[in-house]
Amino acid sequence: MVSTKWFRYGILALFLAAPFSALAQDEPQLPLTWEGEGVTWYIEDGEIGKDNFDISFKIDSDGWVTGKATTDEGTAKLQRFYYTTQDNGVRMIVIALVSDDEDAPLLFLMKGKVIQGKLFVGEVYAKAYEKDGKVESDLYLGSNSAVEITEEYMPSSLKSAFWNSKLLGGFKVEGGIK
Repeated sequence: MVSTKWFRYGILALFLAAPFSALAQDEPQLPLTWEGEGVTWYIEDGEIGKDNFDISFKIDSDGWVTGKATTDEGTAKLQRFYYTTQDNGVRMIVIALVSDDEDAPLLFLMKGKVIQGKLFVGEVYAKAYEKDGKVESDLYLGSNSAVEITEEYMPSSLKSAFWNSKLLGGFKVEGGIK
């Protein structure tokens, strides 16, 4: 028979461990697909413009990422994916996308926070895409591996990409794991 003293310690241990096991369950399991519908706001000719878009990305069990963002005017293919660990239900993500415009392709950087896995909000930056450009080469565009970063330390290649891009505006995406 188990003594009441050990029974109480067991209950206390379960009580203390429960919140930590719940936190562990918040981490998504791979593979996963995240899809959402969003809107971006920007200033053009002194007016506030607005575009709707769909975005999706898939992370396979090896950490390889593919995805795209689609508007009425075209598609931008995901070229690089950066993320931070989740902290209190919030994770920072930076996505590099290249538009499919053959005449004047653009490199877009979406930097934002995913809140509770459902809301992705942040800023959009853009620059002319240069196939053999320094920024593009330094980012290793086309390397589909997910790269873990921290908010305190961002790779110099990513800092340079933001420095050499123009802030277009903000975005909000509502979605989740499918």
